[in-house]
Amino acid sequence: MNLSFPRWITSVYWAGIIATASLLLTFYLLYNAAASRELDEISSEINDLKRLNYAINEAILSHSSGDTLHYDHITRATQAFELRINRILDHSLAEADDHLANLWNSFQQSAGVRLQMIETYKSHYSLLHNSSAYFLMIARQARALPVFTTPLEAEKQHQLEELILGIQKLMAFTHTDQVPVENIISALDHNLSSITNRSLISLIQSAVSHARILMRTRNEINEVFDNINGRQTTRLLDQLQSAVIDIQRTQLQQAAEYRQMMAATSLLLLLMIGALVYRQSGLVRQLAASKQILELQNLALDKHAIVSEANVRGEITYVNDQFVNISGYSRDELLGENHRLVNSGAHDRAFFKKLWQTIARGDTWHGEIRNQKKNGDYYWVDASIVPITDSSGRVEKYISIRTDITEEKNNTARKLYKQANFSDVTGLPNRYYAENAIQNLLKNKVRLMAAMLDIADLRRVNSSLGYVEGDQLLRCCAKRLNNIPGDSATFCDLGGGHFLFFAEITEQQDPHQLSADWYEKIAFTMKEPIAVGPANLLIRFHLGFSISTEETKSAALLMSAAHSALSRAKDNRTLSYFIAGDSQSGSQIDSLLLEAALQQAVKSGRLTVNYQPQIDVRTGHVKGMEALVRWKDDKLGWVSPELFINIAEKSDLILDIGRLVLKTAIYQLRDFQLAGMKNVRMSVNLSPRQIYDKGLIAEICMLADSASVDLRDLELELTEGVLIDDSEDVLYQLLKLKDLGISLALDDFGTGYSALSYLQKYSFDILKIDKAFVSGMEDSARKQEMVAAIIAMARAMNMTIIAEGVETEVEAALLARLGCDLYQGYLYARPMPADDLIDWFQGYQQLQPDNDRSFA
Repeated sequence: MNLSFPRWITSVYWAGIIATASLLLTFYLLYNAAASRELDEISSEINDLKRLNYAINEAILSHSSGDTLHYDHITRATQAFELRINRILDHSLAEADDHLANLWNSFQQSAGVRLQMIETYKSHYSLLHNSSAYFLMIARQARALPVFTTPLEAEKQHQLEELILGIQKLMAFTHTDQVPVENIISALDHNLSSITNRSLISLIQSAVSHARILMRTRNEINEVFDNINGRQTTRLLDQLQSAVIDIQRTQLQQAAEYRQMMAATSLLLLLMIGALVYRQSGLVRQLAASKQILELQNLALDKHAIVSEANVRGEITYVNDQFVNISGYSRDELLGENHRLVNSGAHDRAFFKKLWQTIARGDTWHGEIRNQKKNGDYYWVDASIVPITDSSGRVEKYISIRTDITEEKNNTARKLYKQANFSDVTGLPNRYYAENAIQNLLKNKVRLMAAMLDIADLRRVNSSLGYVEGDQLLRCCAKRLNNIPGDSATFCDLGGGHFLFFAEITEQQDPHQLSADWYEKIAFTMKEPIAVGPANLLIRFHLGFSISTEETKSAALLMSAAHSALSRAKDNRTLSYFIAGDSQSGSQIDSLLLEAALQQAVKSGRLTVNYQPQIDVRTGHVKGMEALVRWKDDKLGWVSPELFINIAEKSDLILDIGRLVLKTAIYQLRDFQLAGMKNVRMSVNLSPRQIYDKGLIAEICMLADSASVDLRDLELELTEGVLIDDSEDVLYQLLKLKDLGISLALDDFGTGYSALSYLQKYSFDILKIDKAFVSGMEDSARKQEMVAAIIAMARAMNMTIIAEGVETEVEAALLARLGCDLYQGYLYARPMPADDLIDWFQGYQQLQPDNDRSFA
């Protein structure tokens, strides 16, 4: 049987196989494209958004029904809602579908409006709560008034009782008609000048002012509550989810079609390959059947191939020189032995069982085998084992023809290893390599630092210059990163302009400083422009670090933490890193760099104290000053007090800072008094941690005695956050401070939800109106009413009122008209060092009409 074919038929046959394989590869790529996981992640994020949307509704309903007084549940729900929205922004919805992108934009607008209305609701509800509490106090004072005998006073007293009853019913939502209450207010407000009793007039004016605020605020809360129920947001979320499901359904249908095409093409390819194998095996049988041809081939093969013969029991009866040379065994050692002598153990028993079954039935076996030399080295051969049969068709012996393919195997292995572990663009190790390397190091309990680096300009280069230039940019960046001095870090290319590098760190190394050092190294190596196409680009990058702990057992966790730090760095435009633990997805500590710098600043005395004057509204004289801590870092520059105080309050640093400010302020008060500033009070802020310090009072007394300062010239400021726990320890501390003659001030008044109860229980001497109420009050009748109500409350309790953040003449005039006692703000003076304050005072004193009373 002649199985030879013309050459052109063979060429056509191979062309058909190559074309079919290419078609199969095309269907495979299309199938993977249709099976994208991006929409699965978006759908999951939308489900979370719906859950958080419902959580906001529940928090609003819980608060409005009176189950909770504070806004913590609302704040946590809205913050989680905003965070989830930001996470969805990482997905490019515009690339997924235009309709989906339009729905997302509509949802963002609706969600933004809703969040703004929630903030409005909180502001309105705080005012309603405080004014309601004050109105209850007015009601108690009204009931304590004697019965007036004059007709007009008796009438006003009766109208006041009607107003109180009407407001109470209105606040209890017993009816919704405000007209009778408004009529009572108009009647009460009319003809007050004819009443001689000042107590009755003052009480009526306060009741009228707060009644108007309560009615207006109640209506506004109802309107706001209707606007934040989230129906529009919920509808848009449902539409978003439906759109995602529709796109996923379409992709699944496409994937199913491509899968069917792949199956059909694979079957066709297998049939073609099977036919080819059958043809080749036939040619081998034809070759084996001709002993003459076999003998001629033996002569040729003996020079270039490894040839051996074995009997039906598998015992070697002949080996050529190539077999001896490559195996390392002598011919005597090989003859009579089984081929198991060169078995490397790489193939299992099933492999050899199938081999023997094939050749035992007279068929040729072909395959690749890894053998072992006498010295233990391995080598690969491409083997064909041909059974030789007698005239009756019974197998007499087996001829093995092997070709050494060790080098080819090694090259293929190296090529596959490179393809699997290195980037085609930059030549750096890829994500697969990074994950395996990091995982092995973590298994060996090695402490690691991993950093994710993002080339911010890659997308812009790809879109404007092209992907060829984008690859050129990546190669230049990779070369610079890989040439950073030192061999302690391994740099990897994760694709898409993201690089990862990791390095072992010791327990003695400070991760904060190490991260900062690496940031500086990379910034230095990236500072020179890179020539990309026709442009020279200055490279912008973001960098996020993660540090492993003893709990970190997953490379994915460490890399995910670095990616989260990178996202944080993009948002904050600063250096960021996480600590990756096994029980958490990444505890954010991007503030630790700042905390470390702050700790060093406290130890080295680089914190300073500035002073801002407080001006008497009526006389213009300076009555006091507030001590304010300031920090200028060598690298960060001036750091906002709101930022570093918040960090300090989460650690013991706030105690050190508090002691520093208290000591500096008390000694500086002595110096101010020696410089001519008589009868001036020094105001110092106390943190919650300081109030709970049992040694606070003793420390203040010791400092005042050492500086020869009268404790009556000292004022301590507290925020409502100190008092939320309603602790008896706090009450005891504050009463002891008042017994010493120290004045107490409640700072940032109006930002909490139960300020009136604090004023009544803790007997504060001074009330500070938060600058949020002062700023822009000239354009807001509502803010003016709120400030008037706050001043009325404080005035009824004989408290001094200080307005913070006064910046314009109009604000100062309005505060004076409403009855404020003291100003504090940039209109008069910024916070300044002590020497500058003395110079400022001397100039300010000369402008006053009565110089000898400037500090009276």
